[in-house]
Amino acid sequence: MEHKAGEECQTLAVAHLLGKRWCIPVLEEIRLSGSAKFSSMKKSLPGITAKNLSAVLSDLCKGRMVEKKQVSFGSSLVEEYTLGSMGEAVCKVVEGMKALGIEWYGTNQYCKNTKCSGCRLFRQEHEAMLQRY
Repeated sequence: MEHKAGEECQTLAVAHLLGKRWCIPVLEEIRLSGSAKFSSMKKSLPGITAKNLSAVLSDLCKGRMVEKKQVSFGSSLVEEYTLGSMGEAVCKVVEGMKALGIEWYGTNQYCKNTKCSGCRLFRQEHEAMLQRY
């Protein structure tokens, strides 16, 4: 079967976006905080650079998982990020993936009790996976 111009597999489109470096930890930070400012995410995600965070947030906004708005913070305007409805649905899928991994791949108590964004195991495995592909 031939594809029409502009068509893509929707499952793979979501998988591709989630597979990008830092995507899952950034989504998780926004989900846990309800809304997050750039500076607070930069502080709470060890090892992420401002350039990486900006790129991930841009991709998540384009993918309609995250919504960005300007809010007053003191005497200035800052960008604040919240999950869109697609982002909320994706976070449920990610939580399901984590539960599935815990159930079927081991009894790592660290994974049960740690958020992915703060997990050195997640960062190490994710880096290794990205280098392979």
